[in-house]
Amino acid sequence: MLWLAVGCVVVLLLWGFSRSFVTSSTRAEAQASVEARLAEALAESAVAEMEAQIGHQVNNLAGELSGLLRRQAAARETGELDLMPFIRLKELDTLLATRAYHGYSVGALSARVVFQRPTDTVPYEKNGLSLFTAKAASPGLVRRATRRLELARWVKTTLTAAPRPFGDSGLFLVNATGLTDVEAVNRDRLKAADLCRQVRSVLAALIAGAGGPFRQSCQELLDQSFDPAVAQAMPEPLKLPDGSAVYGLQQPGVTQNLKNLDLAARFRELTDKAERAQQRFAALAGSVGGAPSGDQPAVLAAARLASAAAVAPLFELWAFHHTYAVLAPDNAQGWRDLSPRLYKLTDGYFRRRAHYRLTEDITRRDLSDALKKLLDRPIHGVVDVQNTSAPVSLSGPVRGRVIVLVGPGGATVRDLNPAPDSPGMVTLVVPSGPIRVAGRNGVSIVIVDPGSGSAPAQLTIAGDAHIHGALVATSIPPGSRLDGELERDDRQFSGFTSDDGEDHGLHDRYFVGLSPRIHYRRVVKP
Repeated sequence: MLWLAVGCVVVLLLWGFSRSFVTSSTRAEAQASVEARLAEALAESAVAEMEAQIGHQVNNLAGELSGLLRRQAAARETGELDLMPFIRLKELDTLLATRAYHGYSVGALSARVVFQRPTDTVPYEKNGLSLFTAKAASPGLVRRATRRLELARWVKTTLTAAPRPFGDSGLFLVNATGLTDVEAVNRDRLKAADLCRQVRSVLAALIAGAGGPFRQSCQELLDQSFDPAVAQAMPEPLKLPDGSAVYGLQQPGVTQNLKNLDLAARFRELTDKAERAQQRFAALAGSVGGAPSGDQPAVLAAARLASAAAVAPLFELWAFHHTYAVLAPDNAQGWRDLSPRLYKLTDGYFRRRAHYRLTEDITRRDLSDALKKLLDRPIHGVVDVQNTSAPVSLSGPVRGRVIVLVGPGGATVRDLNPAPDSPGMVTLVVPSGPIRVAGRNGVSIVIVDPGSGSAPAQLTIAGDAHIHGALVATSIPPGSRLDGELERDDRQFSGFTSDDGEDHGLHDRYFVGLSPRIHYRRVVKP
C-alpha cells in the first residue's frame, strides 16, 4: 500500500513537471512568434514609409527627384539610381520609441531603382523597377527574430499627352472613311464656281447698261468678286480615298468647327444659301436694268451678298486643304512611318502605363465620386477607370496632368478643366462606350481600338462644346456626332522626331508615378 502511494506521488510530480515544461515552452514559442511578427511589421512599416515618400516625390513635377527621372527618360538612361538621399524616415523613429518596439532595431535600409527599360518599344518612356528593402530585428527576449522585407514596384515615366505623333496635331483621324461624301463635295464645288460666274455675268450686264456712280460701284464689285477662270484660283477637288488618314496642322489658338469636317453637309448648306442669294440678285438686277432707279442700292447690296455667298463654299474647301493633310492609302512612305506607331492607339497601351486603378464592386457601381476625389488631388499619372455599369462624370477643375482611361461604361464630360490658363491637363482615352462632351473643356479625347469583341465608342460633341486640346481617333465611331469647336492645346506637342527618324520626348511633358500593383513582395528569414 505504501509503495502504491509513493508511486502515485512520483507520477504526479513527473506529470506536473512535464506540464510546467510544456507550458513554459509554449509560452516561449508564443513570445518568439510575437517578436517575429513585430519584426516583420516593423520592416513593413519602414518599407511603406520609404514607398510613400518616393511616391510623393516622383509625382511632384517641381521636385528634384521627379526632374531627375524625367531627364533620365528623355536622355534614355537605363542604369541604377540610389533613392536613399531622398528619404527621411521620421515615422519609423517615432515607432521605435514606443514601448511595443523597445529593444527592436531596423537596419539594411535600401531604396533604389534597380534598372530602367523602355515601356513597350517607346524608347523615350521608361519603366524603372524600384526596390525597397528593410531588415528588422527583435531584442531576443527568448531568441532573436530577424526579418528582411523586399518590395518592388515599377516606376513609370510617361508623357502627359496623347501618344506621339498623334497628339502633335489638333485632330488626327487614322481612318477618315465616312467623314464626308467626297463626290457631293466636288459636285458642289463646281456648282459654287458656276454661281460665282453667274454673279459676275449679271454684274457685267449691269455695267454694260449703266453709267455714273452706279456703274462705277458695279465695276468695283466685279473687280472684287471671285473669278473661277483665273489660273490656280479654284481650290483643288477633295481627294479622300477610303482608308485615308486625316490630320490637322492648325496652329495654337486657331479654332476649328468640328461640324465643318463633314464638308458635304456644309457645302450643301452654303450652296443652297448662295443659290437663293444669286436668284434674288438676278431678279433685282433685271428690274433695274441700265436705267437710274431707286432700287439701285438694293441691287448693290444683293450683289455683295450674292458674291460673298457664292465663294463661301470654296473658302470652306480652301480652309480644309490648308488646315488638314490627307494621308492616302497609296502613300507607302507615309504609312511606313505611321503603321509601327498604331499600337499606341489601343487600351492595352495605356493600361500598361497606369499609375492608379479604380474598379467597381458590389457597393460601388458608379465610379464618378472616386474619380473626382482622385482628380481633386494634385496628382499626375494614368488613371485606369474600369467602369462597366455606368458612365463616369468628369467636370470642374483638375490640378494635375492626367490621362484617364475609361471602360465600356463611357463618360460624360461637361466644363472639365475649363480655365484656359489652368496648369492641369486631361487626356480622356476611350476604347468603347458612349462619350458625351458639352460646355467648355480643357481636354484631349483619344478614341482607341476597342479590341475584338468590343463595340466601338460613340462620340457626341454638342454644339455648345469647346474643346481646348486635341481629338485623336482610330476611326470615326458609328453613330457619332461631331459638333462644337476644337482648339489645339500646344502642350499636346510632347516631343519631336530627329532627322535620323528617332522620336524624342520633351523633358517638361513627362509625369512620373509608382505602379498601383506590387511587382513582387518577399519576406526573408535570415
